Amino acid sequence: MKTFLKSILYVSLTSLILIGCANNDDFTTPDLTGCVELKTTNTIANFKKIATDKATAITGDDIIEGVVVSSDAGGSVFKEIFIVSEDGQESIRVRVDAYSTYGTYGVGQKVYIKLKGLFVQKDPIRKIVALGSDSSLAAIKDYNKYIIKGCKIISGDDFEKTFNNKVSLKEALDEKYIGKLVTIPEVQFKKEFRGKIFASNTSGDFTKVAIEGKEPLSATFYFNVSKNAKGFANEIVPDKSGTMTGIMTRYNAEYQLVPRTMHDLDLTKAPFDGNTDPVDPVDPTDVKPGKFVAFPGADFENWDNFLASIFKNALSDATAQKADGQGWENSRGLAVKGTRAANGFLFSVEKVKMPTDATKISFLMKGKAAKSLSINIYKGNGTNYYAYNLENVSVSKIVKPNMEETSFNGVPSGNTTNVYDGVIDTKGQWVKVTLDLGELKGDYHKAGTGSFIGFRSGKAGDYDLVIDEIRFEDGTPVNGGTDPVDPDPSGDFFPKNAVYAGDMRTNEAAFLATVNDRGLTKDIGAFKPGAGPDKQGALSIEIPAASSSNLIYFGLLANDTTSKAKKVSFYVKGISSGSLSIGVMDSTGKEKGFNVGAISTTDVVLNSIAGTNDYKGAINTAGKWVKVTVDLTKVPGGLATSGDFIKFRVGAKYAPFDLLISSFFIE
Repeated sequence: MKTFLKSILYVSLTSLILIGCANNDDFTTPDLTGCVELKTTNTIANFKKIATDKATAITGDDIIEGVVVSSDAGGSVFKEIFIVSEDGQESIRVRVDAYSTYGTYGVGQKVYIKLKGLFVQKDPIRKIVALGSDSSLAAIKDYNKYIIKGCKIISGDDFEKTFNNKVSLKEALDEKYIGKLVTIPEVQFKKEFRGKIFASNTSGDFTKVAIEGKEPLSATFYFNVSKNAKGFANEIVPDKSGTMTGIMTRYNAEYQLVPRTMHDLDLTKAPFDGNTDPVDPVDPTDVKPGKFVAFPGADFENWDNFLASIFKNALSDATAQKADGQGWENSRGLAVKGTRAANGFLFSVEKVKMPTDATKISFLMKGKAAKSLSINIYKGNGTNYYAYNLENVSVSKIVKPNMEETSFNGVPSGNTTNVYDGVIDTKGQWVKVTLDLGELKGDYHKAGTGSFIGFRSGKAGDYDLVIDEIRFEDGTPVNGGTDPVDPDPSGDFFPKNAVYAGDMRTNEAAFLATVNDRGLTKDIGAFKPGAGPDKQGALSIEIPAASSSNLIYFGLLANDTTSKAKKVSFYVKGISSGSLSIGVMDSTGKEKGFNVGAISTTDVVLNSIAGTNDYKGAINTAGKWVKVTVDLTKVPGGLATSGDFIKFRVGAKYAPFDLLISSFFIE
C-alpha cells in the first residue's frame, strides 16, 4: 500500500510540475503505467564509439539509458525518437515504425534501450548515430521490445537546464547540437515564406521554411516540417520575430530545425530587417583579375590552350560553352547556360604544374543561376579533392573549403561533399569569387601529374553565367615566369619509351592483342578508357560478392622482350577485402607465384616466390595510384619465351573488390 501511495504521489507531483512550466511542458505528460527500472551495461557515449558509416548488427546484450527530447505530437518528428544521455551531452536517433508515440515516450521520459538485435550506423548524411531494424536502418516494427519506459520523468527547470540548449542562430550551426533540443532567440522566417501555409499534401515530403537572424550565416538553415505534420496543416507561417525551439538536424551540408508542435514557436515581436542571403566572408577588394593565370588558357583567350589543359581536351557538359565578347572587358569567357539532368563537371584541369606557395585562387563571374556551383581543388595526390561550395552569391566573396571527409562502407573516401544549394544573382555586375587555400596547409596538387581544379554545376537548375580570369592571387609562378606551364608530356607514372607487356594505353583492342587466347574472364570487370594514370586506359576489377573460387582474370603473352625483362610493374587503385596473385611463367612453362598481399598508399615490390597462391590482405590505396613491381630475377632458370608470360589472378573468394589496374610495363 505504501508503495502504491508513493507512486500516486510521484505522478501527481510530476504532473503539477509539468503544468507549471512553459514550452517543453506543452506536451502530453508521459504515463508511468507499466514503467520498469533496468540496470544499464553501457552509456550512450561509449556505445556511439562502435558506430561506423556502415550499418552493423548489434550482438551484445548491452542496455543504455537516456531521456526523450522529441515528440511526434505535431507530426513533424515522423517515425523517429531523439534520445539524449542524462548529462545532456550525447544524442542518438531511433527509427520506429509507429505514429503517436508521444503518449508513451513523451518529452522528459527516461527510457532504456535493449540493443541486441538492432543495427547501428553513424549516418554520414545526417551526421548522427542512428538505430534501426536491419542493414538499411529500416524503422523498428516491434520497437516497444527494445525501447523500455523507465519510471522517471525529468521536467521543469531540471529539463530546461540539462536538455534544452539555449543558443544563438550562429551557435546552433554546430554538429554538437544535432539530435538535441535547441531554443534560438531573435529569429524569424524569411519574408518570402510569411503568410503561406506550413505544410500540405502537395508540398512534397517536407516543407523547408527558411529561417534568418540578425546576423548573416555561412550556411542555409531551415524550419523543416513534414507533410504528415497534422499539427502544422493549414497553419500560416507567422510574420513576427521571436524564439523558435526544435530538434536540431542536418542533411548533407544543410542544417534544419524540426519543430515538435506549433507551441515551439514563440513569435510575438515585430519583424526585423533580415539578412536575406547566407554569406561567406565578403571580399572587400575591387573586382579585378588576380595576379597570374592559374593554367594555360585560364583567361579563355586562347581556346586551344584551354582545351589542352582540361580532361579529355573537351568540356564535360553542353551547358558549358565558349562565350566570345561576353568575358571580362568584352573579352572571351566561358558561359554556363541552360539546365542539366545530373550534377557533374563543366570541366576539370589536369597535367599542369602549380605554384608551391599559393594561398588563394580566384575567378570573375557574372549572371544568374537557380542553383550554385561547386569547385574541386584536388589534394596533393591529384585524385582526391576538397569541395568549395559557393552557395548564395550576389557580391564578391571568399569561399572556404568543406573539410569534412565522406566515407564509403566505413572507409574514408578521401573527398569532401559537393553541394549545389544556393542562388546566384550578381545583378548584371562582375563579382570576384576567391577560394581560400590556406586551410589546406599546402595539400593541393602541384606536380602536374593529376588533377588540379574542377568546376561543377547542379542538376535541374537554370544557369545563365559567364566565368572568366581564373587566376592565382599570390605565390610564385612555375619556372619563375608569369604563368604555370605544362609538365613533361611523358608523365610521372610510366617511363618515357616504356615497353608494354599488357598495353592499356589507348583502347581495349590494343590491350587484348597482348592477352592470350582465353581473353578476359567475364563478369570481373571492364576496360575503362582514360581512367588510368597519365590518362591511359585501365582495367576494372568489380566483384560485389564473394565467389565460390578464385579466378584468373587474364594472361599476358610472352615474347623475346619479356623473356629478358628484369622487372615488370603495374599500378593499382581502389579498395578490396582480398588481394591479388601474379603468376610468372618460367622457361619450362611452370608458374611461379608472387602474392601481392595487403596494399595501402606506398609502392609494393614482390621479390619472393610463394609455394601457393594466397589472396589474403586488404587493399585500400586512399584514392592514389600505387605501383606494384615484380622482381623477375627471382624466377630460377629464366622466363618463358613463348606461351604465357604472366597470369593475373584475383582472390574472388575474398570479395568485394572495387579496383582499377593499369598497363603492365617492363623496366
